[in-house]
Amino acid sequence: MEARKTMYDIMGSYGFSGSEIIRQMQREIFKMSDLTPEQKAQLSDVIGEYDYRLTQGANSDIQLSALLAQFAKFGNALEETYAK
Repeated sequence: MEARKTMYDIMGSYGFSGSEIIRQMQREIFKMSDLTPEQKAQLSDVIGEYDYRLTQGANSDIQLSALLAQFAKFGNALEETYAK
């Protein structure tokens, strides 16, 4: 929920569109040194799906919230992997 609030704050305060938020997420993922190339590719694939939905006219609030949920799932899966 904190990530969603932060996203809405950024969109409201700086006037970023949903597509701009997604493009920045994509850039930041490839800067992250603690992710493997495979993990970056997985996240990039997820981001691409939501970017496509936005270009097709889907509601940006719903799509960005769903994208954040996918990131949370990815993070939980990483935690489970490293906990083993």
